[in-house]
Amino acid sequence: MQYLRSSLFAVNHDNPASVSAFTSNLITIVHSVGNIQSLQLDNLDSNQTEALASALCDLRELHTFTTGRASPRHLSDDGVISIVQLAHCLASWPSLKSLTIHGAQPHTTTELVTALRLPVCALAELITDPVFITDNELMYLMATSLRTLERVTFDSIDGITNVGLRRLLDAISKKCVLPHNPTHGSPAGCQRARRTST
Repeated sequence: MQYLRSSLFAVNHDNPASVSAFTSNLITIVHSVGNIQSLQLDNLDSNQTEALASALCDLRELHTFTTGRASPRHLSDDGVISIVQLAHCLASWPSLKSLTIHGAQPHTTTELVTALRLPVCALAELITDPVFITDNELMYLMATSLRTLERVTFDSIDGITNVGLRRLLDAISKKCVLPHNPTHGSPAGCQRARRTST
């Protein structure tokens, strides 16, 4: 299986038992299918985030991950895992290239993202909308992707300050080290940094 998208449109949202059963079944599928490459999750049982995060960490071949939905109908969507749990996943996903975060669950532990193992992925794309994440958390999650990020989209994001955003963009541009082209007079890396910063 290469692609898996979960949705509760066919499940009774007002029936906690239905949502819980759907989430449990999904976790079982994720545990049993280890070669998923693209995964989109939203509107799952928030009481099962630990079990879900544990299953997600086993997806070594995952290259595209989306949590939550970017839709006016889902403004209250809190994502499916916390930022701390996401950090654990990023430390287990060497193939991940695209990460989209539409909301995140509140932290359920006292763990700090910056105290965890660094991510092992090199992202090309990051999209966040809406989510609460601090400057330090964002920098830590992106630590291994500063050379590879080509597209960054922030929309309705809380927690990040202007100083933190500038620090991230400066770090991305400084890591864009490409050979100087004497014919055109400027490194191609500078062009990529400007596109990323918009």
